[in-house]
Amino acid sequence: IAAAFGEREVFSDITYNRLLEVLDLWIETKSNNQALELSAELRRFWKFGAPRYCNGRNVAASLPSDYISSRVQKPTPTRLYTDIESIAGLWLNIAAASSVHQKNAMRYMILTGVRPINVSNLRWSFINEILGEIVYPAGVLGMRGAMKTQK
Repeated sequence: IAAAFGEREVFSDITYNRLLEVLDLWIETKSNNQALELSAELRRFWKFGAPRYCNGRNVAASLPSDYISSRVQKPTPTRLYTDIESIAGLWLNIAAASSVHQKNAMRYMILTGVRPINVSNLRWSFINEILGEIVYPAGVLGMRGAMKTQK
């Protein structure tokens, strides 16, 4: 954030239009995800700094919440490994990985189609050896489940 503002700019003198200039600069020069993250960090920074340095005037709070997301391309899923030949090539290339844990995690994702986060969320208690299946539990008492769709 500091790189976007001049060394002599005073926090309390930053205007709405100046913040828009900074956001536009990030949209032009950063990746979509970076721009979104920087925008969120800018809001957090202003929320913290406004009571201390601006007499409570939070200029960033008046920025539209979708300012960045409405101006950048939406992330698209990769289509690199959607055909069986590409998946087979990936399976064979994984053999060159030095970590047995990485090999197993990638092969598990290929065989089941789960996301990487679901690999790290996998627990021994989810495995039913008798039925030969893995069951990710749904959310319990309002808590988030192990799967994104909570099923």
